[in-house]
Amino acid sequence: MNARLMVAFLLVGSRAGAQVIANPSAAVAAMGGTGTAAARGLDAPAWNPAGLGLPGTSAFSISLLLNANGAGGSGPIGMSDFAKKYPGDTVPDAVRRTWLDRVRSGGGQTISGAADFSLLALNIGPVGFSYSATVRGAGRIPTDAAELLLFGNFGYADSLRAFNLAGARFDAAAFSTAALSYGVPLNVRIGSWEDQHFAIGVTAKYMMGHGLIVAADAGSAIATAPVDVDVRIRTVSSDTGSSNGGSGGNDRTAILGSGIGVDLGVAWEGGPFKVGIALRDIVNSFKWTSGDLYTQTTALRYTSGVRTQDTGPWKKVSALGAAARDSVERLVNPLVVDPSLAIGMTWDVGGRLTLAGEFQQRTGGGFATSPPSRFGVGAQWKGIPFLPLRVGYSQTPDANFVTGGIGFDFAFVRLDFAGGVNTRTGGDGTAAVALTFGRH
Repeated sequence: MNARLMVAFLLVGSRAGAQVIANPSAAVAAMGGTGTAAARGLDAPAWNPAGLGLPGTSAFSISLLLNANGAGGSGPIGMSDFAKKYPGDTVPDAVRRTWLDRVRSGGGQTISGAADFSLLALNIGPVGFSYSATVRGAGRIPTDAAELLLFGNFGYADSLRAFNLAGARFDAAAFSTAALSYGVPLNVRIGSWEDQHFAIGVTAKYMMGHGLIVAADAGSAIATAPVDVDVRIRTVSSDTGSSNGGSGGNDRTAILGSGIGVDLGVAWEGGPFKVGIALRDIVNSFKWTSGDLYTQTTALRYTSGVRTQDTGPWKKVSALGAAARDSVERLVNPLVVDPSLAIGMTWDVGGRLTLAGEFQQRTGGGFATSPPSRFGVGAQWKGIPFLPLRVGYSQTPDANFVTGGIGFDFAFVRLDFAGGVNTRTGGDGTAAVALTFGRH
């Protein structure tokens, strides 16, 4: 009997593996997010659907409890920089200058946060299904804005100067994804290994957008002669915070965007090796329905010692004129899902040690459902067969995660733990635990 019942609760997962379909595996999180080659059963839809067509996929498995993954960070000024204690609770001038130099070198300061929730994952033989929810947030502070925050309008050089805040922006969105995967074995042989298997797989998914907020600079400027502070912010939101919706009635739409996505996968195993290739979101038509959103403009002005604020009313985008609708479209249209490629490999060394590696690359600059690129390596040691030890490392443009974990693998029960830390900032941590019941 190879059916199994999986009950799991991931407290906090690795940001490095964040993607449209939430990762349900603590073991994969512990090994640096290296699941593309080795994921089987209910793990396969999140990593590589071809794994459903290979040995190791049980006849039935299901994840019944909420699995949650989350992390956040900032760079090049990291969380650990903000957490340090300074005399008098004031950051020294020399430290702030060092921070700004780093921001200049990085082309601006970024902040990000992510939370993924695997609400249901199951497989029946070669067919897998998952339903997950995702919340993403990302912000960009351009160099001028960072200098203004750190030094005021006297700036880095300790003299009045003009500032341009173009490019300042914050986005946050919530969406859910229902995915159906299928893996099929093929009679393809590579090399001379007697025991080898090959499979292809496909995942079809339907994405639904449930919440969105965008706040972006709308032509702010800070002049010096005379001092004139003019801050303008355009906000686009799915919710005005009012029961009247800002338009005289509560007509908020539950689904504010939708689209269909397709993942393709290939997997092979032979002898001590497993190889997987996944093309994620090779097709993805997800788009926000801008007409169902609301927009507002806020202007803050300080000149000649007089401060004024003008906050406009919330307006439904569908009721705006053509030019105003176009400006909203320009803010919202970039928030799409871009294709990504993942290539992974594992090597079973002598039956007790397994080594894994993976590389992912995302194209385009759409909404960050995954890092633009990621490299991960991991290892599992079964010196004691029922006590696997796992370590991993993953690197993205703004994070270096060192991870590790341990499992307790018995005939009918498996318990996996994972944890990690972002060594680049020292301020981001991850943790995960998964409990499996049944024969596996």
